[in-house]
Amino acid sequence: MADSPEQDLEKQFFAWMDGVQQELSDLQAQQPAPLTSDWVDQLYDIAHNIKGIGGSFGYPLLSTAGASLCGYIKGKPGDIDWDIPTLNAHIKVFQVVYEQRISGDGGEQGVRLSDKLKSRVDAALARP
Repeated sequence: MADSPEQDLEKQFFAWMDGVQQELSDLQAQQPAPLTSDWVDQLYDIAHNIKGIGGSFGYPLLSTAGASLCGYIKGKPGDIDWDIPTLNAHIKVFQVVYEQRISGDGGEQGVRLSDKLKSRVDAALARP
């Protein structure tokens, strides 16, 4: 029996997210010290894509995390004092949401993850 169009799209989404997870893993493995604007720009591009597509496939928490990371990156000037734990926390949320298939708003777990990211970003942006 052939898959429905919705099932085909869902399969394409998960295949795309498999690739995104690999990109994030590769990017983390190549994380320079100190971080460079090129590396951060690559992370921003990935986060921007996740932000745009997550909610469309029933994973708005991916979009929320993507928007948070994009906001953090755009809120910091250049290569100045990137807070690596904040960047990595976003990558971890992408992984957890995808691997655990946390759809919708994620319930209590989604609220905790979103709140944790917001607190991290607020604190990181408040640092001089």
